[in-house]
Amino acid sequence: NDLYRVRGSYFSGSLQYDIIKKYLSAEVEYRYKTSRWGDQHRFGIGLTAKYKYKKVSFSLRSVYQRGHEYFNSSYESGHEPTNYLRHRLQVKLDLKKRFELFASVEPYVRFSNKYNGIDRFRSIAGVGWEFVKTHHLQLFYLNQFSIGRKNPAMQHNTGIRLAGLRVLLVG
Repeated sequence: NDLYRVRGSYFSGSLQYDIIKKYLSAEVEYRYKTSRWGDQHRFGIGLTAKYKYKKVSFSLRSVYQRGHEYFNSSYESGHEPTNYLRHRLQVKLDLKKRFELFASVEPYVRFSNKYNGIDRFRSIAGVGWEFVKTHHLQLFYLNQFSIGRKNPAMQHNTGIRLAGLRVLLVG
């Protein structure tokens, strides 16, 4: 409830490939999360379909993700890897001077031996700026809540995303 406390950090990277330029792309991703409640490694693979009409862009991203607190041949109860299907619907509005407004909604469909169904719902709204071609800075608000729990968690987060960085390795 206090803005000055950071409860966790996320570090992620992804590789994308355009299957049909401007319409369909594939990606693989990795994310490491660390917080006071624990750490998690998450791997994902997905497809994104896109459509643009004038200054409005629509996209639907479907991703399979698997998260691990740790890697082992057997896991303690409650610490097993988690599997999710996520389907994000996003709308972007292009503004002048490389600025954009965006909003998205995304249910998290969990599947395992113990539970199958939507257990979280996320919505995001923000503004983005393309400061160099293919390099973006985004400021956003994220709201996420749990579904089907006795005491559902409600998260309100703000974030900054820097996308399009290129790493050059010199040997």
